[in-house]
Amino acid sequence: MHYLVEVVSTNGIQSREDQENTLIDLKTFWPKNKRLALSLVVNVEEGSELSVAEGDRGPEPVDELMNVSLEPIEFNSMKKKYKWLSNFNVANPLEYQGRKYPTIEHAFHAQKAHSDKEETIELFKDLFTIGKPSYIGDKPNDAKKRGGKTFFKKFGVTLIKGWDKLRVPIMRKLMIAYYEANPDLKQQLIETGNRPLHHAGFRIDSFWGMKGKKDEEKQGENMTGKLLMEIRDKFKKEAEEE
Repeated sequence: MHYLVEVVSTNGIQSREDQENTLIDLKTFWPKNKRLALSLVVNVEEGSELSVAEGDRGPEPVDELMNVSLEPIEFNSMKKKYKWLSNFNVANPLEYQGRKYPTIEHAFHAQKAHSDKEETIELFKDLFTIGKPSYIGDKPNDAKKRGGKTFFKKFGVTLIKGWDKLRVPIMRKLMIAYYEANPDLKQQLIETGNRPLHHAGFRIDSFWGMKGKKDEEKQGENMTGKLLMEIRDKFKKEAEEE
């Protein structure tokens, strides 16, 4: 939210309809029957609350011109405040193609394997699936290890053909399933407003996230963050249409 105040000298006060313009007559008369008028233009950013009582958790960061600063949210599995944005977060299980997974990370790696034997593919997916005898447990790091080349070779599977083109659409579907299974986190995602979401941190690759020690040095596709922002817009639109 920012404010612009205009001071004009006039014989009368003329209202203006542009933007959300509120005209305040101070009834302060100047010599020769002139008076002072203050025109207060209030631009309210979409999605912002009018007061703390109406849901705003605190003042928005602003610059010297009182413009709302869209400070990025940096997240990864090690950042306590925003860990819930990470694919490693354990919440209500998400369901995908008839299987239940404890995290997005589990579900994602379960889709990567290829074999000429359908039974082998199903046995591989069982490792990541809640309730299966061979289930590896809830730890996302264990899921990540079993989604790599070393374990693939040991298990007798290969990376599915065209994975580089399939991985983003699959990740999008898994993220949506995760937030639909966790309405509280879905609302938290919506409440991040229009702030950029940056997946960055130690040992995060430059496709799914961003690398670099300092903010200005961080580079990468940030695909996880981009997908989250895309899904956030989808959820916002759906909420508005209800």
